[in-house]
Amino acid sequence: MNQYSVEHGTVNIPHFSKSLLLQDLQIDPDFSRMNAGSCSFDLLRRLGLLPGQTNEALAEYDTKVPLDVVVCRGNCYCGRISRHGFVFLASKYFQHVSVAETTTGGTCFILSTTIGRFKCYEIDDRTFIHFDSGTRSSYVEIIKDQNLEDILRTARGEYQHFVGPFLGTTAKANNPFEWRRMEAHESLERLACTQFYGVTNAVIYMTRSTLQRWKRIKDFAYAMLETVLSVLDGVEEPAEFVSALRKLPPLNDGAQSYKVSMRTPVEKLTSSIFLYRALSGQRIGAKSYEGGFSDLS
Repeated sequence: MNQYSVEHGTVNIPHFSKSLLLQDLQIDPDFSRMNAGSCSFDLLRRLGLLPGQTNEALAEYDTKVPLDVVVCRGNCYCGRISRHGFVFLASKYFQHVSVAETTTGGTCFILSTTIGRFKCYEIDDRTFIHFDSGTRSSYVEIIKDQNLEDILRTARGEYQHFVGPFLGTTAKANNPFEWRRMEAHESLERLACTQFYGVTNAVIYMTRSTLQRWKRIKDFAYAMLETVLSVLDGVEEPAEFVSALRKLPPLNDGAQSYKVSMRTPVEKLTSSIFLYRALSGQRIGAKSYEGGFSDLS
């Protein structure tokens, strides 16, 4: 497979470029794992790029590479893979990530995906990735049609925040969200209370401590919501408010098409209850702003 030339002392090495990995490659789910050699050929086979497979014509190689310049790990040599291409590939089939210590005292990131397991580590300022095609996690599609730019921007700590249209604000051209970076003085708690977040087309990578903070915010928000709703369910006066509350449209898939009156203070209060009760159970990014909650204005 590597076209080894005894005469010239050269081999062909698989090259996984960014442009190659961003393509919608038809995965070969079943093949026998190689017993020895570079794991880059296992990845070629998984992605259907070997001769005789579906994506054969798309395969890329560094050809006639002299043996004395080939990068090796033990008795195996390494292919090349684009950093951004790898991030996209791993995110596309991502299921779980963990961190482990290497035998040399370094850190190894273990990415479990539905096409195999990737181990990522650094040696002498070089990043190495080992692919194990025989260890795959069960398939659960997390996010459809992931976007590389979204993956990279969220990994850099950016997020999409809401800028309109909503409740009478001016609509921006086909996109009510803008990217921004969290400032050093801002806290997650403040952002969670003052921002509407866009739904990115990406698996979002964050530290364990940050994830735990978001989970605590979520738990607190649900507890607060349940408490408020339980109080509202038991309210019996003033009668005008209770009557307006009971006239609100039901919370279902068509709720955003209803017109909710806001002529009186009581109607404004109940419409606000309707709004936040609806948004608490659905992603705001899935809402239609033109024909949706803008009707509340």
